[in-house]
Amino acid sequence: RLDRPAEARAAYKAALELERGHPAALLALLLAALQAGERAEVEEALRGLVQVADEPRLRALFAVELARLERGDPPAHRGSPGRRWRGSPAR
Repeated sequence: RLDRPAEARAAYKAALELERGHPAALLALLLAALQAGERAEVEEALRGLVQVADEPRLRALFAVELARLERGDPPAHRGSPGRRWRGSPAR
C-alpha cells in the first residue's frame, strides 16, 4: 500500500493469518519490515521463509539472515549502513 507502510505490513500479516506460510505474503512482509526497521516482523518473515523455501539456496540464504538477526547484526542490505532496529539498544 503506497505511502502507508504500517497498513501494508498489517495487511501482509492478515494474509498470513488466513494462509500461514504464504510465500508472497512472507516476502512482502520481509521487505516492508526491513524498510521500516521492524525487527520482530523481519524475524517473523524470515522464520516463515526458511520453512517454506523450496530451493535449498534460498532456504540457506534466509537461514543465514535469520542467524545474523538473532546475533544482533544489522540488516545485510547495503542501502542502510549503520541502521539500527527500532527499539534496539545502541552498540
